[in-house]
Amino acid sequence: MFLTNALCSIAAFTGNREAREKEEEERINKERPKIQDQFADLKRGLNTVSMDEWENLPEVGNIAGKNRKKANLRERFAPVPDSLLPRAQEEMATTLDAQVTYQYSDDL
Repeated sequence: MFLTNALCSIAAFTGNREAREKEEEERINKERPKIQDQFADLKRGLNTVSMDEWENLPEVGNIAGKNRKKANLRERFAPVPDSLLPRAQEEMATTLDAQVTYQYSDDL
C-alpha cells in the first residue's frame, strides 16, 4: 500500500513537472519566437513572385543593384605568387634588351 501511494505521488509529481515544463516552453516561445516562425508567412508568399521579379532582386548588401557588383570585380586584387616573380624579371629584361637593340640599330 505504501509502495502504491509512493508510486502515485511520483507519477503525479512527474506529470506536474512535465506540465510546468511544457507551459514554460510555450511561454518562452511566445516571448521569443524563432526567426523561422516569424518569417513563415513571408516564405509562403514567395511562391507568388514571378521569375522576372526574382531576377531583379538586388544582391544582399548591394543597394545599387547588379551593376555595382560588376564594377567591384574589376577592383579586386590578388597578389602574385613569389614563384612567378623571377620569370617576370626575365621577360622584362629580354623586352628591355630588345628595345635597346632596336633603338641602337635605328641610330646606325
